[in-house]
Amino acid sequence: MKKYFKIPQDYLVVLENTKTALIEVSEKALGFVKENILGMQKQEATALKQRQKDFDKRVFEYRNDFMKNCPYHERLGGADVITRSYSRIMEYYNKNKEFEAEANELNNLETLFDIEPIKYKALSDCTKELGQLKYVWDLVSLVDFQFASWSTTMWDKIDPDNLEMLVKNFQTNLCNPNSALNKEIKTWKTFTSLIDRVKNMAQVMPLVKDLNSEFMKDRHWQRLKDHIESDIPYDQPTFCLNDLIKLELHKHVDFVTDLVDSAGKEHKIEVKIKQISKAWEDYTFTMVVPPGYDVPLLTEVGEIQEFVDADQMILMGMLSQKDVEEFRDKVDSQLKAVRQVDQVI
Repeated sequence: MKKYFKIPQDYLVVLENTKTALIEVSEKALGFVKENILGMQKQEATALKQRQKDFDKRVFEYRNDFMKNCPYHERLGGADVITRSYSRIMEYYNKNKEFEAEANELNNLETLFDIEPIKYKALSDCTKELGQLKYVWDLVSLVDFQFASWSTTMWDKIDPDNLEMLVKNFQTNLCNPNSALNKEIKTWKTFTSLIDRVKNMAQVMPLVKDLNSEFMKDRHWQRLKDHIESDIPYDQPTFCLNDLIKLELHKHVDFVTDLVDSAGKEHKIEVKIKQISKAWEDYTFTMVVPPGYDVPLLTEVGEIQEFVDADQMILMGMLSQKDVEEFRDKVDSQLKAVRQVDQVI
């Protein structure tokens, strides 16, 4: 600006003096107002600090109430428990929103009166844990719904391989305590109960697959009934997966495994006995009267002798097995018959 015209020095002096005069006038005119405002500001700041203390105390009490009553450690128990837990979460969500609104109001006032703002960590923890509680009960609800839908599957319609795969997916993904999402909730009893429930189902599914074996006979189901001391309506058209789940088979894993294994071995013994019996029904002996003899004699019996020796070994091997008891009489009878043939030939 000075490049185009020059401001006289006198004008600059006048402007500076005018500025000073205006300041003096404003201080005289508004000085008492400023003093009054400063006094009121101090009073409001003092009152605000007291509000901070009162609010901090209420947040502390709210946090204790939150931790005491929110469903961190609720025992699982079906739809009623899930509904009640969701209601409790919503109740504290609404309370939390009210506290957050008041905290925001106080923070605005703290800025206005140039007071050090307070960060209410307890309130932040409640906000964070409300999200985690909603997440864990969503998991509980999902697992409960899925298991409930499976439980009504009729026995002859169960696909144990598919169900086992789905349960393993729950274990390795959604309900995995080592996953990043579950890191902070893995000690909550609600979550550990959910893990146990999925784990129990994971143990039951292989047993369901085993019990679906074609080798399971009435006698085997009776043994299972006797062991768990409970009725099993396996021969009823309404028999479904839930009937087995209610038996808590995860507590009898070893017994069921041994039972089904025994059923398979018994089936092999039964089949082999029938094969041996049927074979001997088809064997024929040829007898001829050689020249110079008055009585008929057996012709070549070398092949039959091989069968005799082999069957004796097989039958004696069966008798050494613990799973032979159901067929012991048949095996003994067949072995006795084979031995008599051995003596004759």
